[in-house]
Amino acid sequence: MDLTIAADLLLQPAFILDELRLGDGARLRLSLTWYSRGTQARGVLQCAEVTSETTPAVALSGRVLGRDVSGATEVSAILTLIDAGSRPDPIAARRPGSMLWQATERIALGHNLSGFPMMWVDFDAATHLPARAAWHLDWDPGDLDAELDHRTRLLLNSGHPVLAEALANPSSPSSRPVLEFLYHDLGRTLITGALRHLSEDRAAASFSDGSLGRRILELMEAIFPNRRPIDLKARMDLQPGAFDRDLQANLRILQALG
Repeated sequence: MDLTIAADLLLQPAFILDELRLGDGARLRLSLTWYSRGTQARGVLQCAEVTSETTPAVALSGRVLGRDVSGATEVSAILTLIDAGSRPDPIAARRPGSMLWQATERIALGHNLSGFPMMWVDFDAATHLPARAAWHLDWDPGDLDAELDHRTRLLLNSGHPVLAEALANPSSPSSRPVLEFLYHDLGRTLITGALRHLSEDRAAASFSDGSLGRRILELMEAIFPNRRPIDLKARMDLQPGAFDRDLQANLRILQALG
């Protein structure tokens, strides 16, 4: 599923140019960019030129292909210099492309399973899977260093008509609640399973690219910013009810029904 990103920005162009001590006729570029930590891909969504005549409200947007993003994704608004204008202040930026300002927002892609290994299976024909279940995560939470593609599969029941319809038409209003439950259940299973097997405090960067642990800890960092995995593990062990509540809120379960 592709990702649509939009940002509505309110600027004070004349004030900005004055604060930057640029000259008459100065021109800036405002860019909306993205960077996916899971795939290491990045790109520019849209740009707009900013001058003293620019209206305060600037809307930027764009679409990212679903295959290009996974896990935590950073969206940034960046202001760079095009032309310093005539007679800028001696201390003003002069080199085209100089970065003047940046604001970044990190988002967790709760509605995107791109890059996650999935397989359709007829649960009715598989003796080890209950026919009425919609999905099952086949994984080993004790082996977080394993390659994600090699040891982990989200098995989807091809005989479950509601799930099949939801994934075939994800933008349908009737599909969104089904996908909400799928994403929440997958995220909860991965996070709680990983925390139970973490014996020390580890950051996502301590796992190799493409590993199961890297993917899960990036998800944790995105939905629990500034919280160490070891602290989350302690809260899960000591206050399981409170941890489940926080996890439900941060994974945004049922937001599609609001």
